Amino acid sequence: MGGSLRDRLRARQRPSVPCRLQVDDTAAAQRAAEEAVVALRLAQARGAAPEEVTAAREAVTAAQAALEACYATVTVTALPPGDLEALVAAHPPREGSDDREWNTDTFPRALLLECLPGDMTGEEWAEFLATSCSDGEVAALEQAALAVNVRAPDGTLPKGWIETIS
Repeated sequence: MGGSLRDRLRARQRPSVPCRLQVDDTAAAQRAAEEAVVALRLAQARGAAPEEVTAAREAVTAAQAALEACYATVTVTALPPGDLEALVAAHPPREGSDDREWNTDTFPRALLLECLPGDMTGEEWAEFLATSCSDGEVAALEQAALAVNVRAPDGTLPKGWIETIS
């Protein structure tokens, strides 16, 4: 955590938030993980041999890894402030609507597409969102993009940050 303030600030990355998306069916993997946990508990409860308990623990670890593999993490990263301002300007509030800061119909999706990782193009992300996601998943991703871009830093100190010397 050393280095000058200048070095630390220059090395800082823009805020980002991880979002998990289910990419494979989890039913079988969830069932296998639950069964592995039950088998481990039974082995422990009946005082099974250490190698049997170890094998059961390894089965739990493997089943949990298989369940985790059913998900992918997408990182939503904040835009530089100037880019965010330009995007807001490109999606002005509509007259006669409840819009305040931006067009609530077009801005959230446009913002999300700008904040998603570059492994896929904007068109690929748009197609993925339109064909492979539920409305709830899209809404959650759009909310994440909004939150990571408009969040204000928390000025409070975390619990336990400093000790009171008495």
